[in-house]
Amino acid sequence: MILSISLALLVAGTLLVALNKTDLPEIPIYLASGVILSALTGLATSLNIVSHSFVEVGIMRELALLGLSILIFYRTSGFLIDPNRETALDSFKASIFISTVLFSGVTGISLYLNFPVFESLIFGATSAIGSTLLDSGLVRKEARKSHIYGWLTEDMNFFDDVLGLIIFTVIISAFTGLSTFAALTACLAVIFTSLILRKGFSKAILKITGGENELVLLSGIATLISLISITEFAGITELAGVYAAGLLLVNTELGFRVRERFTSVKDFFTALSFIAVGYILSIPSPVYLLAATLLFLSVMVVRPVFITQVLRLQGFDLRSSFMAGLQSSQLSEIAVVGALLLMPVTSGELLSAVVLSFT
Repeated sequence: MILSISLALLVAGTLLVALNKTDLPEIPIYLASGVILSALTGLATSLNIVSHSFVEVGIMRELALLGLSILIFYRTSGFLIDPNRETALDSFKASIFISTVLFSGVTGISLYLNFPVFESLIFGATSAIGSTLLDSGLVRKEARKSHIYGWLTEDMNFFDDVLGLIIFTVIISAFTGLSTFAALTACLAVIFTSLILRKGFSKAILKITGGENELVLLSGIATLISLISITEFAGITELAGVYAAGLLLVNTELGFRVRERFTSVKDFFTALSFIAVGYILSIPSPVYLLAATLLFLSVMVVRPVFITQVLRLQGFDLRSSFMAGLQSSQLSEIAVVGALLLMPVTSGELLSAVVLSFT
């Protein structure tokens, strides 16, 4: 397994060097590296050069989940959440409206295309939640400058994420044996408890660690692991634990210090996770390619147009409304994690459609 990971990183490094002069983002390159590794492994296996256990799909899935969980934790901990901001209520209304329209529309179209109900709901959930994975640095910069569209984008992303967690919690609860009401209550409880306790938690941890760099980093990792364990013990999706761990550090001195020292860890596991995702992808059939196109259009066209119009109706100027809509026109990494978690009970093509549209 170590040899296969080393080979994957070698392939990714070669592609990054070869494409250094282009403006291609790194994530598609990591995914392509995983696909190339999968093709090379398949060829070597067919020629009896390596065994079928050279790279295990199950381990690759766990690596993907680990890396994406760290990425969500890192991104979430950098939010600027302030319920007193003048954009909070307007962002909530816009987010609820857009998410409801996209969830209903994409789910309905998926059912019309004869996808199973379960997969249709996942497609609907994927289209309903936005993200700032690729330009979160820009959003935070604009939010700190008090630019209205920076505030709007960050507020809407928070509400989108919470809504996405609720939807995936409800879907996953169907396979955990936990009642939908209990799963939903536990999910919301852990999220809002983290928001309430974050300042006291930050002060306590900094006092215990004395602000030592290594101990601060370990406290961040321990926070992530602890909340994942708590949510898994409660029978709800680990997504809630990952997100709650990030919220526990939001707008705190501890969160700033953890993020400062967590960057290299996040970068490494981000690369590893998307290489792993690329490895486990399968070639989707035409109908799933159609689903990927549907997701892409719903996020890249429908979402920014609707957000712009809804914010305009609430009194915001055209530039702020358009910028907020444009910066939310991405698929969320939460949707990719949700598809990975549901991989054992869905077709591999569903994950491929979600990842393809995400890319």
